Amino acid sequence: MMNYHSLTKSPVIFSEANHSYTIEGRQLSGVTSILSAVIFHDKYEGVPQHVLDTAAQRGTEIHARCAEIDLFDSTEASAYDRPEVKNYIKLKAQHGIEIIANEYLVSDEQQVATMIDAVDARGNLYDIKTTAQLDTEYLSWQLSIGAYLFELQNPELQVGRLYGIWLRGDRAELVEVERRSAEEVRELLLDYAHGIVRTEALPDELAEPNNVALRMVHDYERELAYFKQVMDLIEQEKARALDTLRQTMEEAGVKQIETERIKITLVSESRSKTFDSTRFKKEHPDLAEQFQKETTRKAHVKITLRG
Repeated sequence: MMNYHSLTKSPVIFSEANHSYTIEGRQLSGVTSILSAVIFHDKYEGVPQHVLDTAAQRGTEIHARCAEIDLFDSTEASAYDRPEVKNYIKLKAQHGIEIIANEYLVSDEQQVATMIDAVDARGNLYDIKTTAQLDTEYLSWQLSIGAYLFELQNPELQVGRLYGIWLRGDRAELVEVERRSAEEVRELLLDYAHGIVRTEALPDELAEPNNVALRMVHDYERELAYFKQVMDLIEQEKARALDTLRQTMEEAGVKQIETERIKITLVSESRSKTFDSTRFKKEHPDLAEQFQKETTRKAHVKITLRG
C-alpha cells in the first residue's frame, strides 16, 4: 500500500496564474497542450471562449471542493451545496477509495509535466471530469501519460488502475479506462516534439469513393455530437443563472422585467394534473389494450454513437 510520504516530489514548479510548468527557467508542456496538438486538435473548435471559461471555472471549483474533502478526510455531504461534491463523497465510500494525494505533480523534467487529480493507497490514478459527456478516449490518453510520468518519477512504485470520476449534476460515475503502453506514450511525445498532427483514420467502407452519403452521415454525426455537448453545457449554466434571477426577483418583489430583446416573467408555483399512462396500463391492461392504436413506421437508418 502506498502513502503520501512514499511519493517522490517533483522539482518542477507549477504556476497557478498562467497554468505553466517550469524547471530551472525552462518551460515544460502540459498534457492538455500535447493532446490538443497531436490527437484532439479540434476537440473544442468553435466553442465560444466565454463558454469554455465558465466550464473551466465550474470545474475548478468542484475540483477544489473534492480535494478539500480528501485533505480533511470529510464524509459530511450535507456541508456542501453542490450535488457533484456530495456525490464525490458517496462515490468514495461506495468503492472504498482512500486518497493519499491530490494534484500530484509528475514530470520527466525534460518535456512534459502534469497534475494527477488524485492517487489512492493502491496506486490507482483518478481524474475528475465535470464535462457534459465523458470522453473516455481522451481520458485514457491523459491518465496514461500521467501513469507513465508517475512511474518515471517513482521507479520503485507501480501504478494500479486508471479511473475517471465523472461528476455532472446529480450524475456520478466511476469509470475505468484503458492504459496506453509506455511505448505508445513515448511515440506521442515524439510526435509532439516533431510537430506531427495525427488524423483520424476512417473505416475502409467510408473510404470508398461511392459511399459519399455514408461519409457525410459520419461527419455530420460527429458535428452534432459536439454541438449537443456545447448546448448541454450552455443549458446547465443558463439554468443556474435563471435560478439566481428567480431568487432575486422574488426577494425584490419584481414580477416582470423587460428589455429591448427579452421579456422575463416570474411565474408563481402552481399545481397541474397529468395522466399516468404507465400506472393505467399496469392496473387496467385489458382496458388499455382496447385503446391501443397501431401505426406503421417508415424504414429508416439507426445511428449509434460509440465512445
